[in-house]
Amino acid sequence: MQFGDKIRLLRQERNWTQPELAEKLNIEQSWLSKVENNKNLPSNEFVVDCLDVFDISMKELLSGLDSAYLNTQLTSISVIRQAIGDSQSKQFHRRKKWLVLSSAACVLGVSFCLAAWMNLIAPSTVQRYVSNGVIYSGEPLELFDNPQRALVQLNLFDIPEDLEQYYVRDNRVVIATGPLKVFLDEQKGAFEQKILSRHSVEEIITYQDAGEYLIRPSEVSEGAIDIYGNAASEGRRVFHLHSAMSPNPINSAVWISGFLLFLGGIFGFFVDHRLSRIDFSS
Repeated sequence: MQFGDKIRLLRQERNWTQPELAEKLNIEQSWLSKVENNKNLPSNEFVVDCLDVFDISMKELLSGLDSAYLNTQLTSISVIRQAIGDSQSKQFHRRKKWLVLSSAACVLGVSFCLAAWMNLIAPSTVQRYVSNGVIYSGEPLELFDNPQRALVQLNLFDIPEDLEQYYVRDNRVVIATGPLKVFLDEQKGAFEQKILSRHSVEEIITYQDAGEYLIRPSEVSEGAIDIYGNAASEGRRVFHLHSAMSPNPINSAVWISGFLLFLGGIFGFFVDHRLSRIDFSS
């Protein structure tokens, strides 16, 4: 479509005749006819008056015109040339903004994905440590793991003299028999129940690999008695490594964020490509 065709279309949309439009524009009908038939190029004054008479913007006036025709024939008209220049300048800054934002999104997205893949933000696994109870000062660290062994090793009970004879030797191993075995089983059972009564499970979830166990200080409840029968003073917990989860949720979240940022950047480039195809005349 050329400029004259657009003027004719606008006139017909308003049901104006050529004489009526010529009168509104204060020009000769013959000159208007030549413009509509694309025999004469419009002047600056004619273009400005058309904007006023049709009550439209410059973009609406030039919309639909052939791009090659617009950029060759009509650029000789200063008011149109200026409008095209302003439009191209706005389009350039708009594209520049899109390109900067899209590039930044792609760079950040790739950086986040690499950081998550290389475990730079957080370790690859999440460590779960579990403690079964508070160990008081002087008590063995493995008390909750093997209370019977602790009972025997620490000699926390005395064997009655009348039961000392009830044992046999198997090479270098002493094996309790008869009443002595019953007595030892009773002592071990009672001690194990005592330790079980102190069970209070506590967990630590950490993103740092601290090894097989962690030791943390812990408060001692009022009136607590240790395995030696004394009032408990200081307390601590031994947290043993229970399990490890992989992949680390933090790394997964960072990777997903990076991937979405990268997709956003690619979408930005696509939008820029589409915007670059939009001409002022479209």
